[in-house]
Amino acid sequence: MFDRLKKDEDFRNKHARAREAQAEAFVDELIDIADSSDKENAAAVRNRIEARKWVVGKILPKRYGDKPGEVNVSQTVNNTILTPEKLKELQERKLKALGR
Repeated sequence: MFDRLKKDEDFRNKHARAREAQAEAFVDELIDIADSSDKENAAAVRNRIEARKWVVGKILPKRYGDKPGEVNVSQTVNNTILTPEKLKELQERKLKALGR
């Protein structure tokens, strides 16, 4: 099948539409699966739901995939170079502050 997907554009398009339909069918099943939950099968139901959500997110990521939040990264770098004299002075001040 994978060879045919590589070679046949029409088949590839039909396959993609079929996978999209499958994903939408999984979405439609989610409420029914959730409604079937009780105390005895809650873990199994949760697994069925999570598996379908994962598959749907992979097949239709723009519609159902995880949407990362805004990421802000900020970093300040101090490239101060200490002379040996300044380093010794700071070490002495530290020792004095520690009472040594």
